[in-house]
Amino acid sequence: MRTSRALFIAVGCLGLVLPGCGGSDKKSGARGYAETGQAVDKACLASNAKLAPLSKQLTGVAKQDGPILDKIAQEGKDYEKQLEAITPDPKLKATLIAYEKGVEAKIEQFGALVVAAKSGDAAYKAARDKFSTETTSLKPLEKALGATACAAADR
Repeated sequence: MRTSRALFIAVGCLGLVLPGCGGSDKKSGARGYAETGQAVDKACLASNAKLAPLSKQLTGVAKQDGPILDKIAQEGKDYEKQLEAITPDPKLKATLIAYEKGVEAKIEQFGALVVAAKSGDAAYKAARDKFSTETTSLKPLEKALGATACAAADR
């Protein structure tokens, strides 16, 4: 079965918001302006490397995609933890908070996709279509944070 474009869009959007992979529980320490962007970029690029092989496994069939979607969702939770560990330049604190809220909103939207995959193909397709139309880009916030590599990534 051919994978729907909406599914790839959904995972691509998650690449925008789930760009972290696990990490230490240590605080990242106060950063300057450039270092804040570098910290977000580092997490983003590491996560993109983890998300890429997962997204290639998606088929558009709910039963097959469910376990993969669970792994992608876990990446989102890990990324949230990484963002919380970053102590940004004081001038970027509000932007980082806005980015964190955007990430959280996307993870909540993605949660509905995960639940739908467990409900069968019809519900899964409807959720994929809804997810792809509701997705808001976080690229402007990534750019504002100085995470230029993350913002430029084609996901």
